[in-house]
Amino acid sequence: MPNITEDTRFQDFIARASEPFRKICQAVVQELHYGDPAKAYALVDEVTRTKRMGPVDRRCMISLRIALRAVVNLRAAGLPPRVDIAHHLAMDGPSINGMAFERRHISDLQAALAAEVQARTATPAPCPNCGSAGRGVGWVNLVREGGVPHGRFYIDPAAAVAAAIPDATVDPEHAHLMVTQLLLDMDARAPVLACEGCGLRFMSWLRDDAVDERYLAPPFKGFDLNGVDTFGRAHVLTHTYWKAALPLYIEKLLGGVEGLAIYDFGCAEGVMASVLADLGAQATGSDLDRPKVSYGRNILGLSQLSDDGDYFWSLPDRSLDCLYASHSVEHVLRADELFDRFSRAVKPGGHLVVAVPCTAVREGGRVGEMGGDHLIGYDRTILAGFFRRHGFEVVDCQVDDGALPADRLDPLLHLPDWSGQPFDVTIVGRRHAA
Repeated sequence: MPNITEDTRFQDFIARASEPFRKICQAVVQELHYGDPAKAYALVDEVTRTKRMGPVDRRCMISLRIALRAVVNLRAAGLPPRVDIAHHLAMDGPSINGMAFERRHISDLQAALAAEVQARTATPAPCPNCGSAGRGVGWVNLVREGGVPHGRFYIDPAAAVAAAIPDATVDPEHAHLMVTQLLLDMDARAPVLACEGCGLRFMSWLRDDAVDERYLAPPFKGFDLNGVDTFGRAHVLTHTYWKAALPLYIEKLLGGVEGLAIYDFGCAEGVMASVLADLGAQATGSDLDRPKVSYGRNILGLSQLSDDGDYFWSLPDRSLDCLYASHSVEHVLRADELFDRFSRAVKPGGHLVVAVPCTAVREGGRVGEMGGDHLIGYDRTILAGFFRRHGFEVVDCQVDDGALPADRLDPLLHLPDWSGQPFDVTIVGRRHAA
């Protein structure tokens, strides 16, 4: 059954934690295996609310409380033992090698993909944000290593496979994996340009409306929860602990969040919103990934999360004390439109917090943290420019350049203590009082 130990890093995580927290975890695991998970939750809830703790132990306890809340609700939903909630499609070969395709068919598909990549990168694309021309700064691989079928963001997988292998029946997931694997094998690349208008970095890839639609659609399926496709990992303690970094950083910067209206743009399954709600904030949020939002609403009890694409855009002006976006704005092509909406939604004197992967031109001209599902990119200067252009005074900026001192790294996961994300830039802005 789902529990907090479904993570290969769990034992290492516990070994690094303080002795009091290890003892609590031992009691919790014992209760999960042999007793009532609700009792384990009640124990952790009481300790979290009543005991004074250092910042690391406090983060551990807040995370453990949320993980146990997820465990209790997953079990109450009657999920079967060993339910698959990994939400991962491994590109391990069977999608190609395990299917009865002749080698010439695979060669035909690869040749067709190569021709489409050439056609879409031959002419410099305009900036997807402002339409201006850009100057070349480097290149990226279309597909990043990992289990996500990135090829779908650039090419229609079903149409590509059907054209190259007309006699085969291929389901959409296999088509995604086939196209992605072949793009990875051929080292498919696209130029990266720096916009001469707004400064944004973007991939020079000629897009069409169908590509935009595929880019916005979640690529995975989760598990069935009363007929609703659902996915999340809040029940995994290390995942929840990692996600807790940014909301606790926000709490520290604002001097507390009790009673504040705070919005999570790109909320995923709602772990960050859960942390802020537990700290007393009026936490809301939205995400286009419906399986994750279903998890947040049904497993974490965050009924205020929305998967409606129009929900965020219809927020009342000047309604938020704080809006934050963690690794989500790099997925929105029309950046100025987005930051204008941020500006209008936040109250004068309120705060905007944005964390993004920090792009950098590396040896050989490869642009780090772009490619895959990151069609656009920011660095410290670019991101700060969008803040200032849309009415925010930058009041704090944190950057992970890969050489952070130990006291800026979380001692348990060894990640930046303000965001939990490696190689990112996090900027906090205060809305002008105009």
